[in-house]
Amino acid sequence: MLKIVKERSKLLKYVREVVKLGYGFERLVFMTLIFFLLTHVIGCLWVFFASFADDYKNTWMEAGDYVGIAPSKLYLQSFYWTVTTITTVGYGDVSVTTNLEKIFCIVLMVIGVVGFGLLSGALTNILQNYDVQNSQFQEKVVVLNRLYKEHYLPLNLYLRLK
Repeated sequence: MLKIVKERSKLLKYVREVVKLGYGFERLVFMTLIFFLLTHVIGCLWVFFASFADDYKNTWMEAGDYVGIAPSKLYLQSFYWTVTTITTVGYGDVSVTTNLEKIFCIVLMVIGVVGFGLLSGALTNILQNYDVQNSQFQEKVVVLNRLYKEHYLPLNLYLRLK
């Protein structure tokens, strides 16, 4: 994960060349990728902490009857729990039972609230900057169109400027 953050500029440069997105959308895509990566790691840790108990006794896996299910279903359940906990929704269908699980949940909820606040602010900033840049571009196009009509600019010059 740290290697991805370290190589972020190279990765974003490649994405920028292939997809042709603006800087704000690059940040949004990168934050989304980091969110899913962190969710994956936390979901795996959630299952890992349940494995500390003998045969998953008194853990969330036993309480929800998840012991012995297919690994893909277990991963999906832990990923689901992680997303609902980080986003502060927490439906309550997967409940904690051990002290270790409770401590892990408390830490995750605090991280989720702080991360959600930072992500909301960053998303707002990205959208606001995109809107400002778009409106500035539109103003310049209007001025260029007016100059083209009023001063009879040659078409090839108009197209190059546009």
